Amino acid sequence: ALQKCRQLCAGFLYDEDQRAHVYDTAKLEALVDQIEGLNEDSAVVFYQFLFERDAILRAIPGSAPIEKLKTMGAWNSGKIRVLVLHPESAGEGLNLQEPCCNVFWYSLPWSGRQYQQANGRVDRMGQTRPVHIRHLLRPDSIDEDILDRVLGKVTSQEEVIDRIKRRRA
Repeated sequence: ALQKCRQLCAGFLYDEDQRAHVYDTAKLEALVDQIEGLNEDSAVVFYQFLFERDAILRAIPGSAPIEKLKTMGAWNSGKIRVLVLHPESAGEGLNLQEPCCNVFWYSLPWSGRQYQQANGRVDRMGQTRPVHIRHLLRPDSIDEDILDRVLGKVTSQEEVIDRIKRRRA
């Protein structure tokens, strides 16, 4: 049920055959607007679901997934403007700060450690510019609850579920 809530916040739902059905593009449109507002500056966008990745790649010219082996060289040389990756792909040792100071979270992970580690790929020693970390959140939704969880304001998934129940009451 929590995964379905997260998908709804992203504007789609997977069915039982793992096909995504779009019902809303507000979050994607907000991301595109914010990326356009960077005036050609580069950005890293973190996602949680494959459908999100594919939608972002289609919607943002100059974006690329990290899954391609040649991506890092092109990223570091400035040939890729927007790097799209899952936070699990941003493990220790990955250095993304060279061309970038903008981080966007399309959807957040449950893990605060994963969140901090992913941000730390851009906001790290050697970064010469202030890093801007932005969250694309649906108001009054599980998005806000998960952000509070990764920031340590909520300590368990049970607390997130209680928050959802209170909103529905």
